[in-house]
Amino acid sequence: MEHPTTGTDLKNRIINDLIQPSIYSDVKSGLRARACWNNAGHVMETTSRLFMAASGVLSFASGFYKNMSLAFAAGTASTISLALIQFASYCFRESKHNSEDLNAILDSVKIEPIPVMDDSPATPSSSS
Repeated sequence: MEHPTTGTDLKNRIINDLIQPSIYSDVKSGLRARACWNNAGHVMETTSRLFMAASGVLSFASGFYKNMSLAFAAGTASTISLALIQFASYCFRESKHNSEDLNAILDSVKIEPIPVMDDSPATPSSSS
């Protein structure tokens, strides 16, 4: 392999052999990470809502049957629901952060940015 002899040759080789493949790799992994975090957020939010529904059913059942085990299960399901909704929020923040990082890379190579979605989990008071 021949080594570049001038500054221009070296610059072109660095751009072509190192920087461009790195940018392509960064964009590809950024798109994949963005989608993974977004999908994980939706799964966690949905699972959280299922646990919250189960918690409500178990809570009413524990009062009807006077069963402390059902009350404990209701509390556990509710706590798991809260943890899942927090993780969903974290996932959506990471997805947004990945989108912003990706847009910075795209901007550096003069490519139009991708939309940054705000998929923050809806709180019970904000949904109708």
